[in-house]
Amino acid sequence: MMLVEQGKVALDESVAKYLPNSPPAWKDITVRHLLTHASGVPDYAFGPTPLVDLRHDYTEDEVVRILARQSLDFPPGQKRSYSNSGYVILGALIREVTGKR
Repeated sequence: MMLVEQGKVALDESVAKYLPNSPPAWKDITVRHLLTHASGVPDYAFGPTPLVDLRHDYTEDEVVRILARQSLDFPPGQKRSYSNSGYVILGALIREVTGKR
């Protein structure tokens, strides 16, 4: 939210603005969707079928690449479903905007 206050990130802007290599499926996902678990991005660890091996350590970039290959569980903003994935994507977005983790 400090980045929002500084005018570096807008809550209702597409994630694609900040992550230019994001997949087309993410074009309608906003920062607000990620923050409120309304993005539709499946949870990488605790969905019906985990997308990662929970015994392995992944980098943020590796998780984002795995998520980018997934279909959305629902259209952005249509419902809410807790998703750790959204916060991984937000971390990547923050790093892209600030150059810091």
